Amino acid sequence: MSEEPEQKVVADYLSWSVRAPFEVAEVPESRSEVKQNAKWFVWCPDMAYAKEVGHIKYVWKSHDNYVWLETSEIGDTIGLVEREYGEEGAKDLMKMDLSNFTKRNVRLSFNSRFPLIAKRFDDWARVLRQISRRHEIHLELRFGGTRNIAIYTIGAKIEWGKNDLGKMKLAIGALKEAYGLVLERDQP
Repeated sequence: MSEEPEQKVVADYLSWSVRAPFEVAEVPESRSEVKQNAKWFVWCPDMAYAKEVGHIKYVWKSHDNYVWLETSEIGDTIGLVEREYGEEGAKDLMKMDLSNFTKRNVRLSFNSRFPLIAKRFDDWARVLRQISRRHEIHLELRFGGTRNIAIYTIGAKIEWGKNDLGKMKLAIGALKEAYGLVLERDQP
């Protein structure tokens, strides 16, 4: 009897533990920042389960053998900028290229133009560090971008042994707490 591939084990475990249909898939185009680093990718694409998978929607194994678990998109720069800076801020944002939002120089440029948003990201990062320490799981704010918009999620990075579902369970718990707190803090 052959052993199931680890991505199938992960998809089955997530489907059972989250009560939503996770599947092994190609990385969607909307996740281009993951595409170049993923050995395999698992997610729940069914929007009917949005509530169940808010805190854990994407999982992939990187080429350096870490497994990343990631929340649904918490929001995007357009929504934040418009809320804090109004229509003029949104117009200014549309002039920026955010396709490399993970790069330091792009983030510094964004932060200097929109310091209230940078302060919010710093606040969220502080919350994630506290939760990381409490759960002993690495959490971070993750960004993906296209020309005029960057989305943000929360990611958990775990060292991956052979089908190490115990660590995954801990990471899912930490993500659930972090997702709830960041959404709570994101209210206008």
